[in-house]
Amino acid sequence: MKRHQVPHLSVKEVFKSQRVKLKKKSPDYLHVLPTLEAQESAYIEAGNHHELNTIKAIQKLSDDIGVKEMKDLYTSSFKGGSHNRDCILDSAQTRICLYCGRRDYSDLDHFLPKSIFAQFAITPANLIPVCHQCNVKKSTGIFAEQIVNPYFEDINRIPWLVCNMKIIDNRLSAQFMVDFRWPNRVIPSSEFEDKIRKHFSLFKLASDYGLWANEQISAYMPGWNAQIKGGNLEGLVANFKYEIRILGEKESNQNNYDKVFKEALVKMLEKPNFNEFWQSIDMNGYK
Repeated sequence: MKRHQVPHLSVKEVFKSQRVKLKKKSPDYLHVLPTLEAQESAYIEAGNHHELNTIKAIQKLSDDIGVKEMKDLYTSSFKGGSHNRDCILDSAQTRICLYCGRRDYSDLDHFLPKSIFAQFAITPANLIPVCHQCNVKKSTGIFAEQIVNPYFEDINRIPWLVCNMKIIDNRLSAQFMVDFRWPNRVIPSSEFEDKIRKHFSLFKLASDYGLWANEQISAYMPGWNAQIKGGNLEGLVANFKYEIRILGEKESNQNNYDKVFKEALVKMLEKPNFNEFWQSIDMNGYK
């Protein structure tokens, strides 16, 4: 999860792409365009000041245009394969979900839900490329105070994601958590810390990252064990450190789950009591 640029597409451009269709539609959407443009400017201004939670919902834009009509306009404007949808997805500069940072995106999420904030149903700055799982987890909740907005908040300026390697039922297990108290870590504002913890909880990232990491352990444990038993512990550590460096250069994200996982593996392998720790693992479970 890292900060991304607000899409360059504007509400006016969305309307322009739909000009012919809009003329044929009833009601006449064009008369609410000035309102939508003003609301778009207010949205971006509030986002830049981390005040999206202060925006008031508008469910009736005119006598004939409300939530249902704006939902219909969104469906028409951002259907699969449309220019508008592709512009939003392409602006993400990645194929990865902007909420979990793990799975490929497939959906567009309304950060402020269109069922409540009709004025932002087609506002590009309110549309976040996300995976289907995260879209379902967020559902129609407002959550403006509870989750990170990837267009307006940089949550990677401070390291907060931690992975610990533990042995549970004689198997190696990776456990992820949010922790700002580790040595040499900068203590953020209480609001910043609270938002990250709520985001981490809402999208169940501890379980999500842990499941992925433990699948990696199951797949690679026989090979790791062979290297360790063969006296190549230093080589295994060096390989992990190389992968950490590459991930750091590629992602520019100190909270990348893969990078944090490999850092935890290195920490485990460099423990003074590593041999005792390793011998307590039941390798028969990995064959």
